[in-house]
Amino acid sequence: MLIHLLRMVLPAFDLYNVCPWYHDTGNYMLMVVLIGGSFKQIVTEYYNPVHTSQYLAREKPNVWMGTATMLYRVCCADPAEDATYPSLIVTSGEPLSDKVLRTLSSQKGCELLVSHYGTTEVGVISSLIRPLGKQSLRNRMVSFLVCSFDMGGRAEKPGSRTDHSCDLGKISKAVEVVIRGEDGSALPDGTVGEIIVKKAGVKSVYLDDARHADGFSTGDLGCKRGRRLCLLGRKKELIIRSGENIIPSEIEEKLLACPGVEEAVVCGVPSPDHGEDVCACLRLGPAADLDAIRAQLRNDLPRFMVPQHYLVMDSFLYNASGKTDRKRIAAEAEARLRAADGR
Repeated sequence: MLIHLLRMVLPAFDLYNVCPWYHDTGNYMLMVVLIGGSFKQIVTEYYNPVHTSQYLAREKPNVWMGTATMLYRVCCADPAEDATYPSLIVTSGEPLSDKVLRTLSSQKGCELLVSHYGTTEVGVISSLIRPLGKQSLRNRMVSFLVCSFDMGGRAEKPGSRTDHSCDLGKISKAVEVVIRGEDGSALPDGTVGEIIVKKAGVKSVYLDDARHADGFSTGDLGCKRGRRLCLLGRKKELIIRSGENIIPSEIEEKLLACPGVEEAVVCGVPSPDHGEDVCACLRLGPAADLDAIRAQLRNDLPRFMVPQHYLVMDSFLYNASGKTDRKRIAAEAEARLRAADGR
């Protein structure tokens, strides 16, 4: 009966998939086939925002499956004049900055964003549902289904978010999330630690590993606020400078609030005196003023968090999932600083 209902409300489910096949793409494709819609998989050597905008203009798909930042880059590129933006955006695996959400909300045709956070081992951990504009019956039904089937989602009214851009939405009822400190103890709400997920049916091979003995360790840093989950970055990306723990995403949020900053990645680079220094890698718009950005960060951040280095890059490197390739950007930043020091 549910399938028949979906067929009635989703008659034109034309999906553009930019996810690599090693993700849960197959599950989504099966769902689309059952519903009776269609999908198109475009295989390319690398992701190109301009080429993608040309495809959107030609094929006019109404569903986007991929990271939201991939679509954001289409908006920031030189899109085709007749590009048609998808009304439903299904994304996963990344916190969404206010700048990304505002940009997508401003695009004609975008109606609803459904963002999932999860892992292959435990599935969906939390969901964020974000209306972007007036919704069709189909998208209202999608929002209802995500909220109803224990996926944890809750529709957010535009402009209602008061949390930081690290908000991942409401935690699914199917899992238990614990924030764990370095000593292994559970941390209270609002305290940052590693995100640990407990769920019935997690493969025992993972639980045989001491690291996963008391739940699956995601390797992500975050905190809980009631039933909502916030992501602050990967544990391995933590910068330790003179004994101070610095979370890159907290600096990136301040950078993205500066006029003219299109994208920002903060990483640690070797320092002979402090162990690590903070380096801000930036992609700037034409009206950006680097001196003004430096001054704003000195005003907005504690002294130990202010970057010691600023590197402007013409473009950022992305991995096969369309996400910013932080590891390669950090390696490039270190190489550039070494070359500048003559080492």
